[in-house]
Amino acid sequence: MLRKKQKVVVQWLDAAAFPTPKRKVALSPMQVTGILESDMPDYILIKDPINIRLVDGKKHPRGKKPTFYFIPKGMVKSVKSLRY
Repeated sequence: MLRKKQKVVVQWLDAAAFPTPKRKVALSPMQVTGILESDMPDYILIKDPINIRLVDGKKHPRGKKPTFYFIPKGMVKSVKSLRY
């Protein structure tokens, strides 16, 4: 069972839309590690996230680190708690 304020790893699919004539949409497998701030029926909210794009192992986004990640539950593949 997940509890608020515990460290978790979430595997999820990030949707990216590209401004092309065919309006291509791609799903990118991601893994975010952070503190579970909220677990709602439709989304989870991760505080202090470290997000890695699984295809190339690079952090995403580059540059400024976000404070929170809002992930719709329909995009989540798995959530695991980390014990520390």
